[in-house]
Amino acid sequence: MSQMAESIYTLVKERETVTFAEILKNIPGAKGDQDFLSDKAENVFFWMGLSEEVCDAIIELRNSDKIYMHPAHMLTYIADGAALTIPIAKHPPKGGYKKPHWLPVCFCTYPHRDSAE
Repeated sequence: MSQMAESIYTLVKERETVTFAEILKNIPGAKGDQDFLSDKAENVFFWMGLSEEVCDAIIELRNSDKIYMHPAHMLTYIADGAALTIPIAKHPPKGGYKKPHWLPVCFCTYPHRDSAE
C-alpha cells in the first residue's frame, strides 16, 4: 500500500466517515488539479482539486476493499468547510448529465448497500 493510501486509510479508520474536504484538510499533498469522477455516469464529479497521488490512493483502497464510498449530504461538506459550486447530482440519469454535477460522498471502512459507486 502506498504511503498516501496508508494515510487516507488511517484517517478513515480513526473517524469512521471521511469526506474529500477532510482529506484535503488532513493529508499533506492532497491538493492538486485532478478531479475524481464517476466511471459509471458522465459529468458526475465526486470532488475536484485533488492530487494525482490522492486519486490513485483512493482507487487503490477501493479496489482492495479497504474503503467504500457512501452517499453524503451536502451539509456534511459545509460542516467540513468546503463544497463544490456545481449542481447536486440527486439521481443521475442513465449515462449521466450534459453538464457537471456533484455527487457528495464520504468514505467508510464498510460497504453500503446503496453505494454511490
